[in-house]
Amino acid sequence: MVFSVGRCRGGVPIEMTWVTGDKHLCSGTVSSGQKKKVQGCSDMDLDVAGERSSIRDKSRYVTKDQLIVLFEREDAENVEKIMDLCRLSSELRAAVKRRDGYIVELRLYRSCDDTLRTIEMLSHMQFDVMEKVARMLLMARETHIKVDEKNGFIMRMRNRAVV
Repeated sequence: MVFSVGRCRGGVPIEMTWVTGDKHLCSGTVSSGQKKKVQGCSDMDLDVAGERSSIRDKSRYVTKDQLIVLFEREDAENVEKIMDLCRLSSELRAAVKRRDGYIVELRLYRSCDDTLRTIEMLSHMQFDVMEKVARMLLMARETHIKVDEKNGFIMRMRNRAVV
């Protein structure tokens, strides 16, 4: 899980990733597939695997407060995602209702084959849109469950940090 992009001593850009409760893993790109030290990072172990490398920082720690802030930020993004999914599903439902009106109107003019084909096409589109609405609502429900679980985790972390 990527939390932030930082720089180690010497100005070499690294990408920080949380690994355990008290340490984080720094990642960077090194051009060769050998073990080497990054300039200015004398207290870090660099393990190069192909083009991707990982650096274990022995001197930096991620605090619980920082994790809580990051999880709260993720929660805010997930809540925004839930609102977007619900808004989109409402808009699709409104489109379905409009299309139902068009279908009823077209059924009054059954005189030509084009009208029948149009009615058939609109009816099939209705089913597709309703499936999309159901999937969006399911995604919103799953994201809501994830937000609730993460909020519980944040509360437990806060309680542990206070004690």
